[in-house]
Amino acid sequence: MPLTNELKQITGRINRSVARARLRLRRQKSQSHIDRAAEPEARDRQATSDQHAAAAQSPAEEGGEG
Repeated sequence: MPLTNELKQITGRINRSVARARLRLRRQKSQSHIDRAAEPEARDRQATSDQHAAAAQSPAEEGGEG
């Protein structure tokens, strides 16, 4: 069945794309944690601005996956 092979190729591409996106996000998160830990003053300022931003935005954005 040619459709089966085509579907396998498509799902494979999607899975690789999702895996790359997850890896990129994980790297960005870990880098931001490293950056914040390197500068305590900047971390404190960022935490304050995060609190203000969180108060202005919906609570659903505060939680994170993974």
